[in-house]
Amino acid sequence: MELKQLLDTIREETASSHAETRQQFVVATDRIRREFAVNPEGLQHELILVTESLRREIQAVAKGVTIANGRLDRIDMKVDKIADHGARLTRLEAAASRRPR
Repeated sequence: MELKQLLDTIREETASSHAETRQQFVVATDRIRREFAVNPEGLQHELILVTESLRREIQAVAKGVTIANGRLDRIDMKVDKIADHGARLTRLEAAASRRPR
C-alpha cells in the first residue's frame, strides 16, 4: 500500500506546514508586543497591518489544508475501492482454481 503511505506523508507535511505558519505567527506576535511596549504610538498602525496580513495568510493556509484533506479523502476512498476489487478478484481466482475441470 505505497499510495496509503504517500497519503500519510502528505497529511504529515500539511500538518507540519500548518504548525510552521502558526509558529511564525507566534514569533511575529511576540516581536510586535515587545516593540509596542517600547513605542506604542508608532507601532499601532504596523500592528494592525501585520495582524491583518497574518490573518489572511492563516485563512489561506487553512483553506489549502481543507482542500488538500478533501482531495486526500477522495483518493483514500478510491484506493480502498481498488483494494476491495483486488481482494474480490483474488478470492474469485482462488475459488476458480479449486473447481474441478
